[in-house]
Amino acid sequence: MEKGVAIPYIVALVIGMVVVVIMIYLMYRYVSGERLSAEECRARFIEWCINCRNLNWQYSDVIKLPQKIKDECRDIFSKYFGFTLECSDPNNPNPDNWCNDNCNTWKTKADCCTVGVKNDVCP
Repeated sequence: MEKGVAIPYIVALVIGMVVVVIMIYLMYRYVSGERLSAEECRARFIEWCINCRNLNWQYSDVIKLPQKIKDECRDIFSKYFGFTLECSDPNNPNPDNWCNDNCNTWKTKADCCTVGVKNDVCP
């Protein structure tokens, strides 16, 4: 019996283990999905607020807050910045003025103040 017979099996075992680890990592990334950090969400919201400010806070379908930001950052805004991206408030008689996905609402201006984009609503 040759002494070098076990070496190919050991190499195959190591390569197999590396492949399994890579596959587990890729499945974990796929299942967990890529989450945005609080700073990434804040940066995207600031960019949108600056666009609104440049439009003088006027209504625009073009500059409407993208649904992707709403979906990916909704929990982060609520947890870290203290505001929501919901468009309804049962106590508000004018729900259109409550929604903050358009530039022309007081809530948009207030939320933009929260992330650092100054305007006439800021204290």
